[in-house]
Amino acid sequence: MFKPSITDVVTQHGHTAMPLGTTRILVVDDNEDTMTSLGMLLSEGGFDVRTACNGFAAVDIAESFSPRVVISDICMPDMNGFEVARRVRLSLGSSVYLIALTANSQAQFRERAQIVGFNKFMVKPVEFDELRELIESVVTSQEDEL
Repeated sequence: MFKPSITDVVTQHGHTAMPLGTTRILVVDDNEDTMTSLGMLLSEGGFDVRTACNGFAAVDIAESFSPRVVISDICMPDMNGFEVARRVRLSLGSSVYLIALTANSQAQFRERAQIVGFNKFMVKPVEFDELRELIESVVTSQEDEL
């Protein structure tokens, strides 16, 4: 099975710090390089980040960490990202914004992602600025609702 490197997953352009340190983000990916690198980029951007290398750990961390945003791969062994999203949505409800980040762009993946509760479907490689802007918009819209 092809496992992309972080350069295949996230393209970084003009990375700037984000004043969003209280925003909790959970990054889930069975590719350790991808998980760690994306987590580091987000942490350097000012976010409070936790990482999980499998679905079971992701669900456990989500329940204790209560992230505002979960970025999850779909194709993972043992528990895939669809099941992670279903369980996190069941546990945390609509307070969490779920982003599917996957190398698979097939229509049935997009449809299933929507059905299980993902808010956004992104295909690897993703521009880091695009991901950062999405997270910032999620945080801003949450603040507007308060």
